[in-house]
Amino acid sequence: EERGLVVTLSGSVLFRSGWGEQATILAAKCGPLHNHNHIDQGSFILSVAGENLITEGGVTDYYDDPFYRTWFIQPAAHNTLLIDRNPESQRVADYAGEIKALDRHGVIDESICGNGYGYARFLLHPLYRGVERYSREILFFPPDGVVLIDSVQSSEGNHEYDLRFHPRFKRDLAVERDVAIFRGETGAVVMKWAADRELAARIVDSPI
Repeated sequence: EERGLVVTLSGSVLFRSGWGEQATILAAKCGPLHNHNHIDQGSFILSVAGENLITEGGVTDYYDDPFYRTWFIQPAAHNTLLIDRNPESQRVADYAGEIKALDRHGVIDESICGNGYGYARFLLHPLYRGVERYSREILFFPPDGVVLIDSVQSSEGNHEYDLRFHPRFKRDLAVERDVAIFRGETGAVVMKWAADRELAARIVDSPI
C-alpha cells in the first residue's frame, strides 16, 4: 500500500506513515507556480502525532500586516536555504505553461513512493543567484525518522548558507550544540545535523 504522492507538474510531495490521527506526515513543494504561492521552493512541513511541529513562519493577513510581503511570503518564513542571511534569497518561480521561455523554477528530479516510506530530490539552483548547483533530498522512513540532505555549490566567491526551520512557537524550540528539539503537546521532533565543515545553530526572532 503506497502512502505517498508525488506530482511533478504541480511540484507537490506528500509522504505519510499511515492514515490514523497519530501518523507522521511530510508535505513539500518544488515546482512551477500555479495560483496563490509564496516564495518557498523546497520548503516542507512535518506533522507528528497530529501536530505540525516543523511548520512555517505563522499566520498573517493579506492586507493589514506590513510584514506580509517582506517576510511572510519570503523564503525566510519557510524551511528553506538563505544565502548571506538575505530573507529574500530565492527568485520568484515562473508559472507553469504561461510562456514557454519562462521555465525557471524548482524541479522534482527523482522520487520514490512505497509502503510508509518515500524519497524525493529537488533541484533548486535555478532560483538562487550565485549558486551553480543546489539539490535537496528528502528520505522519509518513519517511525525512525526523516533525512534531509542539502548539497550546495557556489558559482562565485564564498557565501554564508543558513537553513531555516520553523517551530510552532519559539517556546517549543530548544537548541543545543548539535541538536534541536521541536516540541508539541503529544510528540516531538529531534533534529541532528552533520556537514563537511563547522556548523553553528542559533534561534532567531521573527518580525512578530
